[in-house]
Amino acid sequence: MNGRIGRFLIMSLTILACLPLAACDVFIVGGPSATPTAVPTATPSGPSGGSGSRGSQSGVALISYTPKGSITLNWIQSTHVLNTDLTLQGMTPNSRAELGVYTGDCNAYRSPAVYQLKAISADANGKSVNQTSQVSDVANGISATWVIIVSLPNTPVPGSTAVIACGTVDQLSSDREDQQMTIQFGPFHVWNANVSGSARLDRDADGVLTVSVSVDNLQPNTTQGTAIQNGNCTYLSYTIYDLPALHADNNGHATSTITISRAQSIPDKDWYVAVFANDATVGNNNRIVGCGEVQLQVS
Repeated sequence: MNGRIGRFLIMSLTILACLPLAACDVFIVGGPSATPTAVPTATPSGPSGGSGSRGSQSGVALISYTPKGSITLNWIQSTHVLNTDLTLQGMTPNSRAELGVYTGDCNAYRSPAVYQLKAISADANGKSVNQTSQVSDVANGISATWVIIVSLPNTPVPGSTAVIACGTVDQLSSDREDQQMTIQFGPFHVWNANVSGSARLDRDADGVLTVSVSVDNLQPNTTQGTAIQNGNCTYLSYTIYDLPALHADNNGHATSTITISRAQSIPDKDWYVAVFANDATVGNNNRIVGCGEVQLQVS
């Protein structure tokens, strides 16, 4: 019996012996090797957030007063010249505003302005950067009684609806030498000038987006608009979704909820929630008084 017949008989006997056991591993030494067939595996779903993602998502925006920025004052004792340099972000895009030095503080200031500075302008994204002005004959230097006010044009000051931003002089060096200081604009205690709150965004796997907004310190008994917009609080841009109007109660508190079908995925950045002023009396309905950048929550 030659080798081929012998191997055939051994293989046949082995297979017959395995049949009663219903299972057997058979290895033929020296025989041709079979190429294994690959079994396709499912690709796991990554974290949601990209365009067209089917996963659920959540995001939170902490809303605070806007605009924000600062102004630097530089007084030269030898010439009695006051130079100012302002940067403000979160203004109404393509808008103009008045800038003046008053006496008092952000909650109680006196008009008219001690010094009227050059008006400022915002670009298409609400930025007013390095807006400079110069005032001569400022004999006594920077005063601790000064308050810097940015206000809507052609609107009487003082007046809570007129003021866009406010900052007060805090610390001063001697009033008989060169002085320089930077004043931060921030919230102050009149309605719409200290807006705070939050928004929560939840998008399910079917693309249904639920947005809940809660805001305080609005002007009482007013209706104010809200929206999700593209960009951030220092680079304002276009509206992604209009949200329900906020109806402030007697205490300036308001809430709203909306459900949006077939919504875009919540991005890692570049969305913010804007709260608009109720400025119908001054014709400036697009002014933002509250802004919060949406932060995608990672589970």
